[in-house]
Amino acid sequence: MILIHHVVLSEAHPIHKVEFNMLHNRVQGVIIVKYGFKNGLCAMNFQEYVAALPLVDTASLPAGTLFWVDYRIYEIVELDSAGYSRAREWRKSESTDVALVPGSRLAQRLPVVNRGRLMPRIDSREKLLHHGRSLSFVFPTEQTALDAASLDVALVGKRAGLYVRRNSRFPAFEITNGAAVMRRYYFSRTRFAQDTNLADIKPRLQEALIPHLQGPMYWRLLPTWDESPYDLNQTIAYRPDDILKRLKELDEALPAPTDEDTVANPGLLNSHEENTDVD
Repeated sequence: MILIHHVVLSEAHPIHKVEFNMLHNRVQGVIIVKYGFKNGLCAMNFQEYVAALPLVDTASLPAGTLFWVDYRIYEIVELDSAGYSRAREWRKSESTDVALVPGSRLAQRLPVVNRGRLMPRIDSREKLLHHGRSLSFVFPTEQTALDAASLDVALVGKRAGLYVRRNSRFPAFEITNGAAVMRRYYFSRTRFAQDTNLADIKPRLQEALIPHLQGPMYWRLLPTWDESPYDLNQTIAYRPDDILKRLKELDEALPAPTDEDTVANPGLLNSHEENTDVD
């Protein structure tokens, strides 16, 4: 076992801990991630975080595993002993498929990605909470908020029974098991480039909004990660119901979702609560 301790963070958020087992050149363990920040600033930079993630042979990973290469997240979609193993960019189409075994027949027609950084895994849905209470983060854009929520669900795993839904009252997504909300993801600009005016809404939320830059480091692995500034104190006229109505109209104009569609496809996410797994 390789045990890597990152830097010590604040008491409120424990240190990162990575546990990783290798046996017969196959992944047998998981990466357990806890996050934290000190004085509002991350205690380790992005390059250090990426370097601490295990570098693995992608063909040795189980189906469904996520790994990171060149600012893209891939998911193992097919394994085959004859070398017909492939991965796909997470939540993307087949056009992003890559082969995992150099020299294989599949590698003759697809790009080869045989090494990658193993994405962390959150070992229980309770780890999304802080001292048993849900956290609420605020993001500069709707897309980044949705992607962060979807990634949290994917890293916890399907067996946790979590899914992403849109909050029907406020500009936010949330992770829930249907009974309790584990985490919320507010956004300051919609996908229509409209300001959601969180400064006016914030007093009605009765919960603290944590800047997304103070969230877990693995969010920075998202291709859509956005560190754009935003001001939660500047107020402008905003009517949440108007934007939610516009979102619903846009979604209703899209083709009906199939069984394979998930909230990983933001265009098929209804404005109201729709139970859809992301993993």
